[in-house]
Amino acid sequence: MRRIVGRLARTAGDRAPFVAVAHAPGIDVVHLKNLLLAPPRHVSSALRRGFPIMLSLFSQPGAPTSLLERSLAAVQVGDEGECARVEELAAAVHDVLPEARCVRNIETVLSLINIRHRLTIRRNEAGVLRGGNSRWGKNARMEEEREPITLVLGLLPCEQCDHLKACHKRGGKRLRTLLDEYTEMHEKAMRCMAGLMIDFERHAQCLLAFRLVSPDQHLTEMGLLAHRTGLNIPQTFVEVLQHGHLLSSEIDCSLAVMGGFVEWSELDSLPRIGPLADEIDELSPHYVAMEPVLNSTTENMLRFGMLAPMPSIEQSAILLALRRGKSAWVLAQQLGITVGALTRLDQKARYFMDRVRA
Repeated sequence: MRRIVGRLARTAGDRAPFVAVAHAPGIDVVHLKNLLLAPPRHVSSALRRGFPIMLSLFSQPGAPTSLLERSLAAVQVGDEGECARVEELAAAVHDVLPEARCVRNIETVLSLINIRHRLTIRRNEAGVLRGGNSRWGKNARMEEEREPITLVLGLLPCEQCDHLKACHKRGGKRLRTLLDEYTEMHEKAMRCMAGLMIDFERHAQCLLAFRLVSPDQHLTEMGLLAHRTGLNIPQTFVEVLQHGHLLSSEIDCSLAVMGGFVEWSELDSLPRIGPLADEIDELSPHYVAMEPVLNSTTENMLRFGMLAPMPSIEQSAILLALRRGKSAWVLAQQLGITVGALTRLDQKARYFMDRVRA
């Protein structure tokens, strides 16, 4: 019933939605009566922040902002005073950072603070491991992460920004006060129209900067491709594709590299990669060629407070091995993961490639 009402709440054809129920044998009429006579229950908007939703908005006729204003989220506005305060805080942070190297959006600033904090902790943990502390022996792979973490930290716009001390070292009392107040009401802010518009503006500026959206607020050709991929952050894949690094005379390698961009949750729990040594060696030149584009894209995304995921050479190596006829069961045994995990990766990669070619 909640799902039906939620669907009806999104329509604009009727002033008052209604539900018609056809009686049939087996229907619990008492339960049905209780449903019909029950007081209305709160229906939450299914609108979620992120590039897939934003690309969908830009793919529709009309201005994206008008679509947001007609969504269920628009009628779930909280206290008017709170919404007004959200807008005031966002404007104040914008004014406090006149020379910022990032996009002066309050969500961007908070995100960059969190990204820098998390990466610094991970780099320090990897440093402890390098120092030979056996307590961290079980996390041996973290040492390999130290170099890319240091690279990403160097790409943050904060490092060369005049406001580094104010944002990251609590040197600006007014800025910290504004950010702390916004953080306390962040959950409420993201449920009201003011908060949604703040985050929409950040995503829209990013799409425009990467030429996925035109100045007249329509998807470009590459924007349509980004929309088809279904990736949470498609900019990295689109940029690499535009630079021609996914085109190769060796079709298996080309498709395997493309599959490295697929979002596969089991990658983080991959215990062994030794059996993939030959495939990794073969794919390494392709990944080395992509590196300048990947770094440039990462740097540009960080200006908006977004850390773009990188393609995985291990993931590509698995797909290359499968494409060349290696048994999924044998490969799963060698890597220490389940056959189901490999099957999910293969299915995701095939679906992703079909979407890209569509």
